[in-house]
Amino acid sequence: ASRVRRRRALSALLLSPLVAPLAAQAGVGDIIEASQRASMVTYSQNGKNFARMAEGDSSMGSKYTSTEPRALKRKAAMACKSPKVIEKLSTDEKQCTMNVLNGELEPVLAALDALGDACQ
Repeated sequence: ASRVRRRRALSALLLSPLVAPLAAQAGVGDIIEASQRASMVTYSQNGKNFARMAEGDSSMGSKYTSTEPRALKRKAAMACKSPKVIEKLSTDEKQCTMNVLNGELEPVLAALDALGDACQ
């Protein structure tokens, strides 16, 4: 009887590393599937942002509604990266940014307003 018990114990020890992964595979499949879904959502959001950037919108879809001076300065600085705004101002990105940093926000903000949804 003790031989049988030893043999069963030995079999259990030898087979346990083989059985445990098989039992856990159901959970692993679910985890992989969920991560793939999450990856697809992230990918599609990144794709939308890249499409916006390709159209000249560097805001990544965010809406600028604050009228605080700091927020307006950030908005104008970001607008200096837009090819549409640069073209409207007949300047280059560096000069536009320097003007914003020196406090000349109005021309850039006016260009943004004139462009409307094309640059939002």
